[in-house]
Amino acid sequence: SGLSCLLLFLFLFFVFCCSVWTQDVGAAGVFELQIRHFQNPHGHLQSGKCCDLRAGGGQRCSARDQCDTFFHACLKEYQARVIPTGACTFGSDSTGVLGGNSQSLRNRGNDGGGGGEDGTNGHIAIPFKFAWPKSFSLVLEALDYDNDTSEPGQLIERVLLSSMLNPGEQWQKFHHHGRVLTLEYRLRFRCDANYYGPFCNKFCRARDDFFGHFSCDPSGFKVCMEGWTGPECKEAVCRQGCHQAHGSCTVPGECKCHYGWTGPFCDQCETFPGCVYGSCTEPWQCVCDVNWGGLLCNKDLNYCGTHQPCKNGGTCTNTEPNEYQCECQEGFRGRNCDIGEQCDRSPCGRGATCQESGSRCSCPPGFSGKFCQSGPGPCDSAPCLHGGQCTVEQDGRTAACNCPTGRSGLLCEVRKTKMIEIIENKVTLDLCDPNPCQQGVQCHSAEGRYICACPDGFYGNECASLKSPCEIFYEVCFYMILVGVLALVMVCGCAACAFTFSHLHRKRRKQQSVPPEEGINNQREFVTLIRNVDRAVPLVPPAAPAAQPPAPAPAPRCYEEIELTLPPSPAPSHPSPALKPAHAPKLDISNREREKLNRFHYTDNQELEV
Repeated sequence: SGLSCLLLFLFLFFVFCCSVWTQDVGAAGVFELQIRHFQNPHGHLQSGKCCDLRAGGGQRCSARDQCDTFFHACLKEYQARVIPTGACTFGSDSTGVLGGNSQSLRNRGNDGGGGGEDGTNGHIAIPFKFAWPKSFSLVLEALDYDNDTSEPGQLIERVLLSSMLNPGEQWQKFHHHGRVLTLEYRLRFRCDANYYGPFCNKFCRARDDFFGHFSCDPSGFKVCMEGWTGPECKEAVCRQGCHQAHGSCTVPGECKCHYGWTGPFCDQCETFPGCVYGSCTEPWQCVCDVNWGGLLCNKDLNYCGTHQPCKNGGTCTNTEPNEYQCECQEGFRGRNCDIGEQCDRSPCGRGATCQESGSRCSCPPGFSGKFCQSGPGPCDSAPCLHGGQCTVEQDGRTAACNCPTGRSGLLCEVRKTKMIEIIENKVTLDLCDPNPCQQGVQCHSAEGRYICACPDGFYGNECASLKSPCEIFYEVCFYMILVGVLALVMVCGCAACAFTFSHLHRKRRKQQSVPPEEGINNQREFVTLIRNVDRAVPLVPPAAPAAQPPAPAPAPRCYEEIELTLPPSPAPSHPSPALKPAHAPKLDISNREREKLNRFHYTDNQELEV
């Protein structure tokens, strides 16, 4: 059954693990001894006898039958005074027969088979199953292998050594000079593979599997591979930024979110299923945003502000979640104030369609205006060709084309050429066809030339040159000054005429208002003119009053006579009986006579006397 297969698999896996662990832990290291050189010059045993032939009476051992030398090592715990007998606590081993009485093994390999008759390189390896104690005692014996005896060997020399040895690859050399044998050898202790430390008891085996991902440094510490961490290098390093509490990974660079968390770094909680306008700080929450409510945060508490459903200036009011009410402006109706009441009266003309949304007219092509009242103009279709300018006639329905130079026709479609007429065998060239004048002015053809009537601001043969603003300004100033001078002359002339007319009118009225017999005014004027002249005899003697005494006689005066030329005075036509005899007729003298009178000075009394 399936359960039996599972139990069998677990049992086999356990046995495999135990075997591997036992194999790895059973040998912590190896003690190595290498024979470098030995020499037995006389071929004697430690007892003094020959190895193979018995010598007596002072005879030497035969050189033909030398010792069959091999070595045996016994490794035991440290002893201050080594006892050669007893058990080899840490182990023992032997070499094969290395040679005769003398042998040098320096040039042979360091490693080779040790023990038995086949070991020929002088190398002994003793596996060590415990933590290496560093200090040890060694009993090394040189023996003679004799096939004729049943004994394992006869002793040639025994070396007793107590020392300390650190694990490593370096050899430590030793020399022994015995009574019979001279020996050179070396020792070292190496940790087995996957064992490290000063006692070779630190196990570390590099691996990259389910049980770890690491290598080992020289001290036996585990060095995790890239992307792995932990004491056994079994924990993957997740993507940088992955939340330590809400995310995990099984392979490096991964970020797998825990239940209820999402996002590339597993730092975003998952909201409650169906949550619309909400958020969360912990998984499966639904905390509503502003202006949203309900279990799933799908109820709009501010529908007016979010959607602005009311059109055409309507006022929106939130009533309930997801509910609103529009108060429409005049002329609109409907839930959203999008239906115009003006469409009920069909205001759009020319076949236009009234749109209830905003009461606007959808005009057909070519018409415009709020009610599509404006139709297409005659120039909208741009009928003029080749750059002609389209103008609308006075009737508003007819288009006329102002053709450019070299074009004619109703639509400027005809290309003009100089027209030559042959009349009575004479060739006549019409220089005004086509019209060379610019600005659309009329051309007048003369004999051999043409004249263009240029409008204001243009000059030249073809009216193509525009006058500069300075020239126009000077002309305008000249005309303005001329008009001003003429106006001033007219004003002055009118004022002079008015003054002359007024003066004559006043003079005529004055002459008509004064009677001819009023001689006193004329006499006064005469006295004024001659106020500087003293006469010996006054014209009118004054009458003395009767009650007063006579006045004293005046002082004598000096008199100067002058001759005046006076014009004759006409006799009055209507003498008045009431005229006093003292009145004199009006005198009129010339300017020359006036000049004579002005040279004299009269007082006011003298003037009265006159």
